[in-house]
Amino acid sequence: MAKDFVQELYLHLTAGYPLVFVLSQEEQRALQLVRRAVEQAGRTAAFPRQRGRVGPVGELLQSSGDPQTVTVLDDVHRRLEDPDTLRALADLGGEDAVGGRTTVVVAPWVDLPPELERMSAVLELPLPTPVELGKVLGEVSAEHGVAFADGDRFKLVRVAQGLTVEEARRAFKKAAMGRFESAEAAIESVSSDKRRALRRSRVLENVEMEVNLQDVGGLDRLKEWLHAREDGFSDRAAEYGLPAPKGLFLMGIQGCGKSLTAKAVAGHW
Repeated sequence: MAKDFVQELYLHLTAGYPLVFVLSQEEQRALQLVRRAVEQAGRTAAFPRQRGRVGPVGELLQSSGDPQTVTVLDDVHRRLEDPDTLRALADLGGEDAVGGRTTVVVAPWVDLPPELERMSAVLELPLPTPVELGKVLGEVSAEHGVAFADGDRFKLVRVAQGLTVEEARRAFKKAAMGRFESAEAAIESVSSDKRRALRRSRVLENVEMEVNLQDVGGLDRLKEWLHAREDGFSDRAAEYGLPAPKGLFLMGIQGCGKSLTAKAVAGHW
């Protein structure tokens, strides 16, 4: 959640961490939230890199001036093996470092060298929550004069979870501009965009739902639990404050039906 992330970064800034890495695929969103955390800490943020240019890290750090200024860098993660870059960052935590100075590095990933491990904090910016995605959907709907029923809004937000803010905005905008004949078609449009986004992932795979619980033999207790909890995804459950199921852990020997059961659960829910 963005609010929790800002609070966590604020605590790191006020605690005096010399180097904080913020991991996110959403560079602009991350920079906005970093700025918010810096303002909350009563400090000023400096973004020394000029647009379209990648300067030496040592020079960028020297240009920040006031020790109370938080220097925000990007495009550093691929240069951590460069001796000059590594030395400039390591000096932030040395004996000659100015007390209270903090540098925040925004990057999609980081492989910390041993020289930086003890002096650094690594924070991961989570993907947008349903509330944030709902706000994006509201903005897009107002911009294009499209109104969705509450139930359809819930489904659109639900299917967009796992996308970044900008990915969701583009998907919602395409669905709104398409003037689809039904809300179901708009939901399928967003779902299709999400499937394309998942194809770019090296970790996740989208699997079409071709089986259901009737295709799984046995596991009666699991099936009872699935039936009992299936309303956890409904609007009524959300209004009541009941958290939606987050997942299952299936354990067993090879060939006992774990993959089939996972697909069946997805199809059932």
